[in-house]
Amino acid sequence: MYLGRDEVSGRKRCLTRTFRGPKRRAEDALNRLLLETGDSSHGVVDGTLGDLAEQWLEQASATLSPSTRSEYRRLLDRTILPRFGSTKVRSIRASDLDLFYQDLQKP
Repeated sequence: MYLGRDEVSGRKRCLTRTFRGPKRRAEDALNRLLLETGDSSHGVVDGTLGDLAEQWLEQASATLSPSTRSEYRRLLDRTILPRFGSTKVRSIRASDLDLFYQDLQKP
């Protein structure tokens, strides 16, 4: 898990944990780890994908061309947010994304 940069040295700070057991218990352990490390202060743990996408687009906009930003906004508004915008980030599973990708491939 990326913990950000050390304020003094500027080095990346990472935390790793190994977990053995069922997937659901591993996901619960990951959520507890996110809370313990303070990552919840960024709203990622309890926030929605829509919240996270808006934060990302705002931060990324400084490095995007106007046409790229416009296209990302269009894709978010028409494709991603209608499906996942109000979904809590912590509740999105790989199977949800697999179904979403399948739907995108349909003519």
